[in-house]
Amino acid sequence: MLSIVLVLLLTATATGLYNAYAHQGGIVWPNTITDFASCVAAGNPVMESYPRQCNTKDGRHFVEDIQLAPPKGPTQGGAPGPGCAIGGCSSQICGEADDVENLVSTCEYNPQYACYKQAKCERQTTGKCGWTETKELRACILGASESSGQVPTDISVN
Repeated sequence: MLSIVLVLLLTATATGLYNAYAHQGGIVWPNTITDFASCVAAGNPVMESYPRQCNTKDGRHFVEDIQLAPPKGPTQGGAPGPGCAIGGCSSQICGEADDVENLVSTCEYNPQYACYKQAKCERQTTGKCGWTETKELRACILGASESSGQVPTDISVN
């Protein structure tokens, strides 16, 4: 009889401690992890990718929801010409507004992309939208390419 009481007492103590620990945030129940934010909040590892990704211990995978906002107002090079738009992760793409709106680009860093901040995105003589090539734009791209050791990107727009 004493052994039964002892077992019940130990079981009750263990259950009480477990519940107290769980309610203090020490345990995250798997069904409470439903998205990227709750995966991160539960202390799961986050992969430093773009977008970031989180994996749970039970093998579930969540990807951070990234909302890319289009550039606001005119860029330093001026507002895009009629029907043209600037897009891409680094605002390096000039194209038709309807096409650029649904375009997704990779988000790698390229020092040449900074040159487009001063360039004009407008309709070219071919009728297509593109970056207007100037001596300044070409010099910036060549300078950025030489300093980074990268091959210059083709800035021709036709």
